Amino acid sequence: MIKHTLSALFLGLSAASSAWADDTLKIANLALPEGRGVPHMAIGTPYFMIWPAIFDGLTNIGPDGKAMPMLATEWAPLNPQTWRFKIRPGITFSNGELVDAAAVAATMATLATPEAVKWSVYNAFRGITGAKVVDALTVDITTDPPDRLLPNRIGALRILPPAYWAKVGAEGFAKQPIGSGPYVVDRWDPTLMKMSANPKSWRAPKIAKVEIREVPEGTARLQGLLSGAIDLALYLNPEDKAAVEAEGGHIVTRSGGGVEVLAFVTIKDSPLKDKRVRQALNYAVDKQAIVDGLLGGMTSPASQPAPRGVSGRDDTLAPFPYDPAKAKALLAEAGYAKGFSFMSETSSGGRGPSAAIAQKIAQDLAAVGVRMEVRAVPQSKIFRAAYDGSFDGQAFTMMYGSIPYMDALTSLRLHSCLWQTPWNCVPEYAERIKQAYAAFDPVERERLTKALVRDIRDDAPALWLYDDVTFDGVSARVKNYKPVFSTINYETLELAK
Repeated sequence: MIKHTLSALFLGLSAASSAWADDTLKIANLALPEGRGVPHMAIGTPYFMIWPAIFDGLTNIGPDGKAMPMLATEWAPLNPQTWRFKIRPGITFSNGELVDAAAVAATMATLATPEAVKWSVYNAFRGITGAKVVDALTVDITTDPPDRLLPNRIGALRILPPAYWAKVGAEGFAKQPIGSGPYVVDRWDPTLMKMSANPKSWRAPKIAKVEIREVPEGTARLQGLLSGAIDLALYLNPEDKAAVEAEGGHIVTRSGGGVEVLAFVTIKDSPLKDKRVRQALNYAVDKQAIVDGLLGGMTSPASQPAPRGVSGRDDTLAPFPYDPAKAKALLAEAGYAKGFSFMSETSSGGRGPSAAIAQKIAQDLAAVGVRMEVRAVPQSKIFRAAYDGSFDGQAFTMMYGSIPYMDALTSLRLHSCLWQTPWNCVPEYAERIKQAYAAFDPVERERLTKALVRDIRDDAPALWLYDDVTFDGVSARVKNYKPVFSTINYETLELAK
């Protein structure tokens, strides 16, 4: 089959200069971290696909959604506010510094610095109050309030070399990051990072070099894979499967660990402030048709703001059924028998609902008299708006994500008054979220979280769409690509000879 030709604008290559080294794995991701090599600045998707190449956390999330050892080999609570972690012996950073209890404590201390308030990890880990070195390979981490799932959550905080960090600071570290992972960074440009094998890593890689490019448009990532200029294209669409297989590759489907939604901006005055209107929109959209017709039947309609496999999910809940008549009745009851109009910002070219899904939603809403303008915006615009509140519309595509913690409270907090720039705020739920977080008894924590999930599902602060599923395109020369949620195990990857 004739392969597509890449333009010089795509991937910065000419068709004639695609002579990539055979020992280089080429990855196209939809974005690179804006803060470059400082892992504290970006802890969500799609950045989780990058950090394991360079850094390690104390734990990682296994396929069962539970914490598994990484730099820490074991852990246990000493009391509700103190966890003791034992550090794996004999590990060094790529610059030769030791990975030990002191390095862990120093990394925790960065959360208390003035610059930390600008980092993604600040909100995620502001409950950490201290880290005490017990001995060279033992550290006690304290939290306020108690954090029953700290072993799940702590893996997102990558451990940094303390002497190097103290010397270069965040600005210098961003340009030349140092970690204990299987690769070291040789070059980091705004849209390209180049890495080579770290000979000192305890997770020794099988591939000599890795290059990751930022390619925001999904069609461009697909084009790169089909042309042979890319080996691994992340975040493709299900309809790309036939084209990928025709070139000898395959699609790997992975759980995104979240629920895809159309989130409503309820803090603004609009019909969406009314619970009956939000419920009506949930009844108006045929989610099963979206799953079957646009997602290849690879997932299922969402029944709640918690996907399968996470702590706090209530498996007794069912999705809002497709019932246009009930949607019209609720709209009439709320005073909108003739419908209303609103604008939704939908990410273009990135992960999440595609343009076709957005149009299907608009079509179904139009059938009950609701006119939704679909405005395509870059994924980065939605990310930025989530942090500064700069949403232009009354809704936007988003995920109730549980990665990396596999805990429903993670996303419930994000979509609440507790977020730094909330778009949805119900004070009662915020207080209940804090109460559930503080419950150290696992049975009580689960009970409180499930009750929240049930009530928030019914309150419908979002149009619950489907359990997130992600499609990665893999070329024939890549072996052992088996991601767990949004983590690539770089040390297991191989290239066919």
